[in-house]
Amino acid sequence: MKKPVPEELRYWKTSQSSPDGWIDKTIKILKEYGATFTGRAHGHDMTTGQEAYMMQFSIEGEEYKLVWPVLEPKQESDRNAARRQAATMLHHDVKARIMYATVHGTRNAFLPMLLVSDSAGRMLAMGEITTPELTDRIPKLLGSGN
Repeated sequence: MKKPVPEELRYWKTSQSSPDGWIDKTIKILKEYGATFTGRAHGHDMTTGQEAYMMQFSIEGEEYKLVWPVLEPKQESDRNAARRQAATMLHHDVKARIMYATVHGTRNAFLPMLLVSDSAGRMLAMGEITTPELTDRIPKLLGSGN
C-alpha cells in the first residue's frame, strides 16, 4: 500500500501543539483506561528517512505495541508539521479505540497491536505477523494449543 502524503489528510497544520503534548495526552487517556506503560519512543531511521512514534503498554495482563508513522511531507520545511500531524492522528486513533473497547473489550479494540511471539520467539504485534505465522498462532490465542 502506498502511503498518502500528509498534506492531503486530516489535521494538517490545524494545531500548534507539540507532538510530545499529543503523546502525553494519549498516555493520559490510556492510563485512565487502565494501561501500564513499558515504553515510549520517537524513532528516525537515518538510512531510509522514515520516522515513527511508538508506545508499548499492557492492559488487563496483555502487552500491546502501537507504532504510528510520520508521513513524508512534500517539502522538508514541513517536517515538524508532519510530526505534529502523526502525533495528533495517533491520539485520535487511541481515543476512538478506547471508546470502542468500553463496549467491545480491550482485545477487540487493540487486536492489531497485541504482542505475541512468532515462530522464532520474537515479540511482534498481530498486525506484523505473516499469514502462515498467524495461522499457527490462532489455536494458541484461543487457548487450544501450547
